[in-house]
Amino acid sequence: MHVPVVLLLVPLVAGVCWVGQDALQQMYTKDAPGAVRADIVRDHLALNYGSVACQVVMGIALLFSLAVLAWNAVRETLDTAEAELEPA
Repeated sequence: MHVPVVLLLVPLVAGVCWVGQDALQQMYTKDAPGAVRADIVRDHLALNYGSVACQVVMGIALLFSLAVLAWNAVRETLDTAEAELEPA
């Protein structure tokens, strides 16, 4: 099975996005009433948006790799069926 070069880069993109979203998330273990103030949320809003953007790009990269693998499987099946129908 021939694997496109782009498909080899997809896990790298997904991995970089995984590390990026993990580094950008701002989470705290203190969970009590009044522990999270509006200024804390506002100050980390851009980082959290960046984290969500990394998750979206990672999801798109993984869906793209799935689509390419499915396309290659269908193409290979059609090529095999076509080869079997050709007279010798």
